[in-house]
Amino acid sequence: MSKIIFLGVILVSAVTYAALTEARFLSANAFADIKQKVLPPPKNGSAEEQKDEAILFNLQKKRTPQDCTRANSELKVKFEKLFGEPNGPLTASELKALQALMTDVAADAKPFVSTLKSEYARQRPFAHIHGLNPCVPKEWTGSYPSWHATASALMALVAAEVIPKKSDELKMRGMQIGDDRVLGGAHHPTDIEAGQAIAREIFLRLDKSPKFNAEVDAAKKAL
Repeated sequence: MSKIIFLGVILVSAVTYAALTEARFLSANAFADIKQKVLPPPKNGSAEEQKDEAILFNLQKKRTPQDCTRANSELKVKFEKLFGEPNGPLTASELKALQALMTDVAADAKPFVSTLKSEYARQRPFAHIHGLNPCVPKEWTGSYPSWHATASALMALVAAEVIPKKSDELKMRGMQIGDDRVLGGAHHPTDIEAGQAIAREIFLRLDKSPKFNAEVDAAKKAL
């Protein structure tokens, strides 16, 4: 690793660890606890990596123009774009009631993923798999874990806490957003699995936070 890249990793890690200590809902030691529950990415040439590649090529073969249009509509990790119309289950009033809560939740979660992306530095699939042609714009940040998968799964869990009658629809939508990152060729399947695992672990800790539960109650009252 070059000195420039090494220093860049140190800088990113320093920034993200600092952000963890300023989290609204999560404790500063939550990162270490959650990291223990998330496996590192598959090793190069491993059976698990080969399984990832097989899934990517299968989806590339089967995806439709409509699938790619949907995947391209999900590029920005913004709650209202991901869970509102045309593909999400939430109404404009529901989105508005949840917006402040989702902003705080995403701000707490992002440093976890940013730090792990820097530590693992896994290449995007299109960068090392010959013949893979993404139908979404190429991104060159670390591949593992997926921020899209973490954010969408976590937002779905939080929204379901506020609007339980739409729990199944929200969770299915959260999974779809993560899956679309593989369909589009932007992520390996194991990137998505890791992101979704992080989302579940973060949610378990959020649910124990008095501040978080107070914001959930406020969102319910705003509906």
